[in-house]
Amino acid sequence: MPITKLYDVGAFVSVPLTFSDGELYGTLCAASHEAQRSLGYRDLQFLHVFARLVADQIERERFQAGARSQERQAMAARTQFAAVAARDGYTGAHSKAVVDLAVAVAERLGLDDDAVAEVGQAALLHDIGKIAVPDAILNKRGPLTDEEWVIMRAHPISSQQIVQDSPGLEHLGPALRSDHERWDGTGYPDGLAGDAIPIVSRITLACDAYNAMTSDRPYRRAMSDDDTREEIAAGAGTQFCPAVAQALLDVLDQIQVQGP
Repeated sequence: MPITKLYDVGAFVSVPLTFSDGELYGTLCAASHEAQRSLGYRDLQFLHVFARLVADQIERERFQAGARSQERQAMAARTQFAAVAARDGYTGAHSKAVVDLAVAVAERLGLDDDAVAEVGQAALLHDIGKIAVPDAILNKRGPLTDEEWVIMRAHPISSQQIVQDSPGLEHLGPALRSDHERWDGTGYPDGLAGDAIPIVSRITLACDAYNAMTSDRPYRRAMSDDDTREEIAAGAGTQFCPAVAQALLDVLDQIQVQGP
């Protein structure tokens, strides 16, 4: 063939490099300037075996790199969370409670392992931007003024800015910024709606709301679990993503059946 003559290729064989999950990584090629008329089926089989060994090694290294990256992200998240907890005990305890619920909802929705891990990290840090909110506003017992609400509603932007400056956590920026976006588009800070809101944010919002409603706050007593579930169901399609709201209710039912 003209191409083989052009590059002085006398013999050539190629087999795929395929990972255990079927992903095609590339090909393993062998070539010679000299013609190799003795090449046969056994040689091809050997190359397939060699390709399998190479793919296995690449896959192991990729997995190890991913595990190291996730560990770095987890350590960074824990460090940032410690800062939140030191500043505001309620926010720290609230965030920890939201994590388990958010992870369970993510699993209920069938998200993959990486997405579930991201949900856990985002839930842990979803209120980190409140570090920038003055104590007088954060712990105020009465209703906030319009000016105070402007400051409070800026905390998702602060959350995004904080993680963007934290190596290993940059990927959480969009999810934390969208933590208070509503399904119907009336949330803040960007007025996103529906599927434009990251799924991580939609999960965190619903679990955050459930935990907040069932907790005592400076300005009100906790709601009952039944009343809170009714609020979650009523907010599906307006405040909450319908699929996320249903998954949350399913998880709560399962927790109730299993008991403490």
